[in-house]
Amino acid sequence: MLRRDMRLLWISARVFGKDMAGTMETGLLSALNENGVDITLISPGEFSDSAVSQIEVKMLSFPGLKTLSGARYIKSFLKNELQSHPDVIMIDWRYVYSLRNFLNSSLVPWFIVDRGPPANRGFLKKLQKWFWKKGWIVAGNNSCGGFVVSEMHKSFVKNLTNVNLNIKILPAGANKNNYSLTKSDPKELLKLVYVGTIDSRRGVKKIFKLCSNLEKNLIKYNLIICGEGDLNKDFNYLSSLRDNVIFYGQTPHNEVIKLLSQSHIGIMPMPDMPIWRIASPLKLMEYLSAGLLIAGPKHSGNQIRESGPWNLLSDEDWTEDTIYKINKLSSEDWIRFSESAINESKKYLWPNIAKKFIQDIENLIDL
Repeated sequence: MLRRDMRLLWISARVFGKDMAGTMETGLLSALNENGVDITLISPGEFSDSAVSQIEVKMLSFPGLKTLSGARYIKSFLKNELQSHPDVIMIDWRYVYSLRNFLNSSLVPWFIVDRGPPANRGFLKKLQKWFWKKGWIVAGNNSCGGFVVSEMHKSFVKNLTNVNLNIKILPAGANKNNYSLTKSDPKELLKLVYVGTIDSRRGVKKIFKLCSNLEKNLIKYNLIICGEGDLNKDFNYLSSLRDNVIFYGQTPHNEVIKLLSQSHIGIMPMPDMPIWRIASPLKLMEYLSAGLLIAGPKHSGNQIRESGPWNLLSDEDWTEDTIYKINKLSSEDWIRFSESAINESKKYLWPNIAKKFIQDIENLIDL
């Protein structure tokens, strides 16, 4: 049985400070540290929590070579890090195959961490998919287990890799939104927000169709969009056509949390596709923590199992169905549904997820 003051070596491919998804590991690692886990992080970027010891990875910026160059840089640190006698190693799937010789020869228990399968296109997707599958095969032969974000993600991994491995669920979580105050009346001015990658695969252009439908129904609204991606130019242009739409681009996380606390609806536009159905989006938990109702297509990746009245997701055209649903809500409904969202988010606060994560590690190593 591992001690609660375990020493954890975490090898991440997230670029902290730039990758919006990196806030997942920021929240988890900080919560683990507060639970007495001594953490050394090897990763690109700059980690925000000074209580976590970090070795910053240098890598090439050229697409397709980032992970390979990062893995090569990491190798130079691993032998020295093992001299500090970590109890456990967590490693992002992107690095597993490149570091397989080290992992296979190490006497330290290790786990593969998969926050999502390859999402690139064309040749890069094929290359990533090859490394993803090889990484899981290496883990199936030598690791103590793996961590994925959802039950559907677990089934996806098992079906595509055929690995016989104990896999646990490590969902996205959130911190308590300490900026949440009494919200303004959405009947007077509805405040919507989207936080995430501005990417055509995420169905984000439908957000502007929602805007058109709000205007047709004479609903006064403001919309804030935070993020960046391959549609940045389109979003700059489309938002410039409307005074009530603000496109912030990449936004510091603390500022995002403040913006969420002032909003009424969080938009989850990701379409019903395999890559989004298996997801556990960080933004969903942060929306709920800020008391937001959720709008978008209805599928497993855009909701949680215990969906409540805050769920405005739709099986049909969500940009139209959302209008129908919000028109039915009274001011009292908005308050009650917002409180329900906050209560639901408490199950997914990082301290709770961190405690379950520690228990899973202990149980898997004891097997």
